[in-house]
Amino acid sequence: MCNSQQTEELDRSRSAGMHVRPKYPRPANAAFIDHVGNAIRQATSDIVQAELPEDIRRLLNALERLEQERARTDSEDPSKA
Repeated sequence: MCNSQQTEELDRSRSAGMHVRPKYPRPANAAFIDHVGNAIRQATSDIVQAELPEDIRRLLNALERLEQERARTDSEDPSKA
């Protein structure tokens, strides 16, 4: 076997092992985000939002958008009604 054939086989075996990231989040990830969101909300519930660090405010806003999107998607899905 020549070197080019060995390299070609090695390249194919490497590419076969690479995984494509899923387009949609897996349910376990969604549940994890829900738990994290709840924990952050509880931890910051007695703090005025303007006093929170900017990164925490952005995280809370992103979580809110995710929840709104999920609620909108769930309400549009007849199988979940």
